[in-house]
Amino acid sequence: MSALRKEAVELQEYRVEKEYSSKRRIKNKKKNNTFIESLKNSAMIAITFILGILIVYNYAVITDKQMELNNLGIEITNLNNEIDKY
Repeated sequence: MSALRKEAVELQEYRVEKEYSSKRRIKNKKKNNTFIESLKNSAMIAITFILGILIVYNYAVITDKQMELNNLGIEITNLNNEIDKY
């Protein structure tokens, strides 16, 4: 009895001759599954895009900091050279 669908059990209880389509329920499930799958795919694409932007941003910040440190190193050596001249 548990294997029977609810509509089939109700139809047997009330002795109503009514044709119900099992294909309709399958189509609804397929529509729901395709909607959920497309939503998942869109979310994964959005997350991948955001992660890509974050990686590029972090790389830019790191290289900017390295350039600042390099410039500071050059300025320190120049100042040391000027001090040595006097």
